[in-house]
Amino acid sequence: MMNGYNISWAAENTSFVPNDHFTVAGEPALPGSHLSVSAIPNLSGGDSLLVFYQTNGSDITEYTRDLTGGQWAQVNIEIPDA
Repeated sequence: MMNGYNISWAAENTSFVPNDHFTVAGEPALPGSHLSVSAIPNLSGGDSLLVFYQTNGSDITEYTRDLTGGQWAQVNIEIPDA
């Protein structure tokens, strides 16, 4: 599982936003994997939450769901050889 938190970046007062977090119950991440999170507008007028992290040495896994909650969709994104 990967956990993500909404962080309020306020100089010396940086903190977690209370009750604003999520858990991705997908494939385990590689040790040391970086988590990338974005919220983007979707075509239905709402917002989607996209989470990217590495699950093996040759791809990145993308998880997507509605920003306010719901089931995660998963897709593997292959990293092409140079």
